[in-house]
Amino acid sequence: MYFGDINILLSEYITGDSRILFRRNIQQRVRSIAPFLRLDADPYVVVSNGRLFWIQDGYTTSRWFPYSKPIDDGSATTIRMPSRW
Repeated sequence: MYFGDINILLSEYITGDSRILFRRNIQQRVRSIAPFLRLDADPYVVVSNGRLFWIQDGYTTSRWFPYSKPIDDGSATTIRMPSRW
């Protein structure tokens, strides 16, 4: 129902071992699980132990931190980068 295509259910090429990727874009994936993070504009790929991993930097922001300078767009005054996942 999510994809609106009945052929996914009726196709003989889809088996119990088949997988479907709902969100291919790394930023869409991160926004769906952590909508409270402000995302960096450019995710990048890292090679580790022969595998490729996408890295998306995300930051928590606040407008309520005293004595801090606002960032360029005025939406926050502090940015904190959480630990890598």
